[in-house]
Amino acid sequence: MIFMKFMLSTLLISMFLSSAALADTLTVNNDGKADSNTIQEALNATSDGEIFSGPTSGFLTGESGACCYQSDAEYLCQDIPGPEGQNLCGQIFQGVWQGAGSYCLSTDCYSGLTGACCIEDFKYYCEEEVTQEECEWNWGGTFLGTDSTCTVEGDYCQSDIGACCIDFYDCYDSTTDNECYWMGGDFYGDGTTCSQDAPNCTTYYGACCFGDYCVNNVEEYACEVNGGYSFWAFSSCDELTDVEECVDQVLLGACCVENALCYSDFDELQCFDYNGEWFGPDSSCEIIDCIDPNGACCYENDCQILYQWECDNQDGFFYEEQECDICSPECLLDLNQDEHVNIGDLLNIIADWGLTESPADVTGDGVVNVSDLLLIISNWGPCE
Repeated sequence: MIFMKFMLSTLLISMFLSSAALADTLTVNNDGKADSNTIQEALNATSDGEIFSGPTSGFLTGESGACCYQSDAEYLCQDIPGPEGQNLCGQIFQGVWQGAGSYCLSTDCYSGLTGACCIEDFKYYCEEEVTQEECEWNWGGTFLGTDSTCTVEGDYCQSDIGACCIDFYDCYDSTTDNECYWMGGDFYGDGTTCSQDAPNCTTYYGACCFGDYCVNNVEEYACEVNGGYSFWAFSSCDELTDVEECVDQVLLGACCVENALCYSDFDELQCFDYNGEWFGPDSSCEIIDCIDPNGACCYENDCQILYQWECDNQDGFFYEEQECDICSPECLLDLNQDEHVNIGDLLNIIADWGLTESPADVTGDGVVNVSDLLLIISNWGPCE
């Protein structure tokens, strides 16, 4: 077909642009294919520049130039000498006129015509109004022809179009899957919309609560990634004063100081400042016995009546509600205080075996072991 068109176009050019100087005007009827007689008649009548009637009456005068046209997948150029070049280019070649005075030697028809380009990159997608050179060399795609479109010639390679979610909160409708991929987004599928299929991707602003304070006008995603406890869309902090994690909460409880005094309604920091022990939020002195009993505290061959916590601070041995005579050097081995070093004390050694802080460590070496057992045995008998 293209070859026949080319041959016919060459013939018509010769018909209209013959250099013979003839003065007759010929009316050519539109009665079918041209034959040798009518072609000859046309040639005999064209060179004097007259206006033609019949099927040639649409041709207007113009100047010579280059004509780019397509033959199958190949782009060709034809120099058409005037005066009918522009009209012949459009009507005979269905080409693109490159302008009066242009020449094929200086015309790049390859890049002058645009159309649709089918590109495969993870998935097929289509781009319009690109040249064959751009399609094949820049994109590595398949050029679908001059004036082709993605909806017609490129229908087979159209991408899925739907909702695209970016960074968990920005959503864009009518986005191709490939565009969504290159934007770093999450594609929800062909035919999806942000409102119907991606409600979690809509940007919401509101109050963000961080446990003991609240911040207004925060994006939901920003609240989440910055450690927020809870997000309240379309709300302000003023509306959340009764929500525990949104306001400054001072947690109060019982505090035992020096194991002797109990203070209610102390926060943890206050109790720490008093060198006390805080029993947690909502604790009460009524249910906590934080007063230690006193007793004998034996240490370094000495004894004092102290609270247990005081005795512990001095690394002593505490005997609850006992007097200091229990710390007498003569009876240090009388662990059960029956005024005898006997089987009862031996059983105390065995019961506390391996402990590092025990009155049964009678040797004072830091652990209840065989040396304590041997010392009990070597001092067997009544205390003196």
